Amino acid sequence: MGQISDELIKRLGRGRNLADEHRHEAGSIQAALDALKNSAIIIRLSPVVALDPLHVVYVALQNVTSVFAGRVSRFPEFKPYYQSAAEAESEHMPGGQARSRLSQRR
Repeated sequence: MGQISDELIKRLGRGRNLADEHRHEAGSIQAALDALKNSAIIIRLSPVVALDPLHVVYVALQNVTSVFAGRVSRFPEFKPYYQSAAEAESEHMPGGQARSRLSQRR
């Protein structure tokens, strides 16, 4: 690995919460992959939540990516990335998140 990667690993290694969060998501990914190997059609995350195994992998990877991006965006080296993402978000949603008619109070 390069110098930047080594420094990033040192910084991330200080926070046990990040490792725990990633470990939790890795369990979801592994469960979904195991279900796919066994030709499962759905995976039950809880008694009321059933998802396609590929969707479970997608959701878990999105969660891992979000947690990672949230953690590293605080580092000074990532300030240009953070500013760029903030600009893109404000351009995409200038007045905040779009509101559906279904979510508006009557």
